[in-house]
Amino acid sequence: MYHNSIDITTFDRYLLRINCNKSEDGLKTTPCSQCTLNALAIDEPLEYARLYSEIKKAADCLLR
Repeated sequence: MYHNSIDITTFDRYLLRINCNKSEDGLKTTPCSQCTLNALAIDEPLEYARLYSEIKKAADCLLR
């Protein structure tokens, strides 16, 4: 069993596993915003995945 990760299964039976520790690495949060991220990952995993995707794209653009 994986801890601090979310699993999303697509209709094509692909499994998307997001490691929350890695996805939030380097992200500066307050206790309140961290609590909000945790709730989002638990209650709305697809929205968390979308947010993760947007943060990753922004980080990739900054590194270019």
